[in-house]
Amino acid sequence: MVNLQYIFSKQTARYWVTISLALLSLVGVFIPPNNAYLILARLALTFSFTFIIPGFSVIKAILYPKIEKSSRSITTIVEIIALSFIVNLLIIVIVAIVLNFSPWGIRLIPMTLSLLFITFIFSTIAVIKEANLNHH
Repeated sequence: MVNLQYIFSKQTARYWVTISLALLSLVGVFIPPNNAYLILARLALTFSFTFIIPGFSVIKAILYPKIEKSSRSITTIVEIIALSFIVNLLIIVIVAIVLNFSPWGIRLIPMTLSLLFITFIFSTIAVIKEANLNHH
């Protein structure tokens, strides 16, 4: 069982930042911008959501202890971002193949919601693994 105090502690800030960026990216995807500054913000949010955030949540869920032990150096951060990018490209391909054979097809809303669902699921798995490892 996961301790609720741990979920809302400072140790899970990465989880809340990931979830917040994913939800903020939804605003960037679905609300059309009116001026140039909003276009740049929308571009940055949707790029991070499309190419980094879901992959990072998968990497965090799968490789949690190794990431935490070695995340002290700048090269490790670059490696994690690069690995997140590559894993996310694989996720996008798999989601596109699955959506292609579904009644929804490959469109904006199903693709965005699928990536959001993957981000939530794997981020939550990562926090549960963190809580279990820190509890013992």
